[in-house]
Amino acid sequence: MVRSSADTVASIANYLRAHGWRRGAGFDQYGPLSEWNKASVYQKAIAYAANKIDEGSSAAR
Repeated sequence: MVRSSADTVASIANYLRAHGWRRGAGFDQYGPLSEWNKASVYQKAIAYAANKIDEGSSAAR
């Protein structure tokens, strides 16, 4: 049962990691994303957002 937004995000992250998501791989994430959602526009949007988040976390280090 989902109890919070954090639970939801953690569940999604666990699912994608189990299906091959690799941190820092940027746009090369279509395999795991296609398992999550078949719409290519969705896959591209999520890969783009992940790339931007990764860029931001790299700048903060």
